[in-house]
Amino acid sequence: MTQELAAACCMTLSVLLLLMRVPTPTLPLPLQAEAAEARASRALEELGRAKAEHALEMRHLEARVRAAVAKKDEAIGALREQLGAAVAQLRGTEAVLAQQQAELYNDE
Repeated sequence: MTQELAAACCMTLSVLLLLMRVPTPTLPLPLQAEAAEARASRALEELGRAKAEHALEMRHLEARVRAAVAKKDEAIGALREQLGAAVAQLRGTEAVLAQQQAELYNDE
């Protein structure tokens, strides 16, 4: 029973697909050609709209990426400044420690 149902569904689907692909025989050929040209024209317009929308989305995405990169660069710059300050402070602390050690050993 299941195989019969599957076969019937496949046949029905095949018939529907064939019917969708066959031009309407009641229209004269010039009207069929005109209808095909109209469909092609609409498809080209839709393609143009899709390309324009895609280009707009790409511009927005590029702007967002550029903003994210700029923010990252600013964060890196700030971290480099903090690192420089920390290194300077460390060197100062090391110098004070060395001076105190020298004084301690000189007093002995």
